[in-house]
Amino acid sequence: MATYYVDSNATGLNDGSSWTDAWTSIASVPTGVAGDIILVASTHSETGTSNIMAAAPQSNPQQVISTNTSTGQYQAGATFESGEVNLFRGVRYFGLTLKPQTSNVSLNCEGGISYCYECTFEAGTGASPFYIQGVRAIGGSYFYGEGHFEKCTFDFTTDPYNVGRVTAEKSRVLIKDCSFISPKAPLFVAGTAFTHNHKKFEVRNCDLSNVSTSLVSGGQQRCDFIISNCKLNPSVSYLSTAFTEPLAVLDIIDCDDGTITSRRGLTVREAYQGTVTTVESEYRSSGANDGNVDYSWKLVSNANAKEFTQALEVNPIVSEIASGSQTITVYVAGSSSLNDDDFWIEVESPSEEVSPTAQGKFRTTKPDPLATPTALTSDTSSTWNGSGVGTRQKIEVPISPTIAGTVTVRCYLAKPSTTVYVDPKISSDGYQYVYQGVLVDGYPVVSATTPPSSATFSQIIDNGGTGYSLIGSWSSYSGAVPGKYGGDYNYSSSGTGSKVATWSFTGLRRGIYQVSVSWAYNGSHTTSANYKAYSGSFLQVNQTKNQTISAASDYVENGVPFENLGGAFVVSGGSLTVTLDDSQTSGLVIADAVRIELVSEIESESGTQIFPFRQWVEDKAIAGTTTPLTPVHPLRSN
Repeated sequence: MATYYVDSNATGLNDGSSWTDAWTSIASVPTGVAGDIILVASTHSETGTSNIMAAAPQSNPQQVISTNTSTGQYQAGATFESGEVNLFRGVRYFGLTLKPQTSNVSLNCEGGISYCYECTFEAGTGASPFYIQGVRAIGGSYFYGEGHFEKCTFDFTTDPYNVGRVTAEKSRVLIKDCSFISPKAPLFVAGTAFTHNHKKFEVRNCDLSNVSTSLVSGGQQRCDFIISNCKLNPSVSYLSTAFTEPLAVLDIIDCDDGTITSRRGLTVREAYQGTVTTVESEYRSSGANDGNVDYSWKLVSNANAKEFTQALEVNPIVSEIASGSQTITVYVAGSSSLNDDDFWIEVESPSEEVSPTAQGKFRTTKPDPLATPTALTSDTSSTWNGSGVGTRQKIEVPISPTIAGTVTVRCYLAKPSTTVYVDPKISSDGYQYVYQGVLVDGYPVVSATTPPSSATFSQIIDNGGTGYSLIGSWSSYSGAVPGKYGGDYNYSSSGTGSKVATWSFTGLRRGIYQVSVSWAYNGSHTTSANYKAYSGSFLQVNQTKNQTISAASDYVENGVPFENLGGAFVVSGGSLTVTLDDSQTSGLVIADAVRIELVSEIESESGTQIFPFRQWVEDKAIAGTTTPLTPVHPLRSN
């Protein structure tokens, strides 16, 4: 593993050993060597070299990093221009500007990953830049690959053939936090090579508002397109043409096109069998509500749907349930009656064994093959609002879990050319919203007129309180010292680490927690207070704090600032412990208060985040305003 230098302005020995003696062309760098780091001057400009390195081992990738030659720090700007520009698997590219003249920029990722970070793709000086597939990730004939783009800029301003797009050829493409200038339509294309191989596009947290015609190529695509947490143009068409392959699907998840003000964001599914959208004009009274508006799912099947065999599927509904006998009910409405081979549900619930195991229970209301279709149960108790909801029906599935857990419900519409409205609420209370492609049901109700106690999502243990303990001899002080929380604090002079203060939080919900600490500050206190935080017995944070100055105001409780102790981490075993010892180099170490906050609840051991507490309980809710609370979107930066 070696470090090499490339700078087109270098005048030394041209051996790659330093900035002075840097290679003037990246073509001189040895390729395919695991772990090598290639530093390229941010002022480097190279024309005519098509291959920017070559394939390298996936287990220890090479890195090509645009670098400021004066500071030795990362700085974007190194430029490569050629007829076609080729990047490769097993190589990570940072801060490069890549300019094709007569062809594509190709990420050759067969059997691996080609990764670009803060790279800029723009037209070179040739006659046909980006011809024919724009920027593409291309796998191999036998091994797929992955092309990853993070914080990249796709500048298709100069594009005489209108081919400024991103293409997946025998690969998966992941695009995160990228921007697009003068994109062409459709912007995302599953390529024509090996058409019958399945591909996948994921686009996350990108600004796509410049795309005003169509986002995704339709037709004979075998590809999953997922666009989540993105900014969209309100006039955009999601598909250039309808899908003609059963395996094709486009999911628009938690996006914003400027027309959505509710919590759930814009959520749409375009599939071979039809479309699914959320609507506010048709809904069941006392049905689904996202904290701002009532709504339902509108399922519109086309002629490709087939009774029993080929159905339009919606997002799964997930809800927490207690143990014991209960009934899962899904309410539907439309203009005509449905049979059980037209519309059915699947229910996955916790174990029903006397001695519960991790294996859940699966049920479906789909009839057996050749069975005579049966009409769904008439719903005589519900009130639906809007048009086309005159025929009201329901499906009831009794379950008897012996342990508490989550229930997952999936709905399917198989009757062709039919419109059905589904109420995606299966719980008795709470809100319902789509989060990362899952309908989260039973999200807790927050009253704007009766503010919730902060104890619902945070806890504080002060020195001397329940959960606080000391090992060794500590002193206490109750005088007026800035930053002190409560009546007093404990302190100790520097020692060997044998004196330990411990704050123990127990009975915690499974989730992601942020720990913060407070201290009384004074010039005689230590600059190196050694805090540690544990999830169960696992050390998560080991950080020192300067107690001669005030804690940062990451949180403020009773006018006292609390400073975060590292980043948030997962607590799955119900306990979180913070310790502080006397191993400081000098000065007095101060043991005062520790605060924890449940940032996001995790609904299962699989790690799915479903409950962003603090974003839900906003300042205006705590202030007790009289207007309904409009929750913050769980991921979008507003």
